[in-house]
Amino acid sequence: MRVPLIALIATCILVSPISKDQLAVGSTKVVRQHAFIGPTLDRVSWYGEWHHGRTTANGEEFDMFALTAAHRYLPFGTLLRVTDFRTGRFVIVRINDRGPYWDDRSLDLSYGAAEQLGIVDKGIARVRFEVVTK
Repeated sequence: MRVPLIALIATCILVSPISKDQLAVGSTKVVRQHAFIGPTLDRVSWYGEWHHGRTTANGEEFDMFALTAAHRYLPFGTLLRVTDFRTGRFVIVRINDRGPYWDDRSLDLSYGAAEQLGIVDKGIARVRFEVVTK
């Protein structure tokens, strides 16, 4: 017996409703809060000129001066507050790309975000980052 597609979709919605324990920021994907337990203290790097003007993973053109970042799995559009652990300076970035592709880093900042944090010369910094909620 074939189940109509609409009945299958309705069942999925009834079985797993979106609730307050889930996070959906600027994306159609839903990430459960336990998938990202923040704030997180980790190392970040930055990228800029070599990628400027190319297409990011979410389909927009990369602007090295914008306040954006790449993360492996957070939904596109997620806002993060990134604070330099050493200086206390912070910036709010929007996830628009995937990466970084280094095991020892969890976030790649745009040049503009790295400049505001004051980490351009260092290249890599230890930061605390957390999802910004309303």
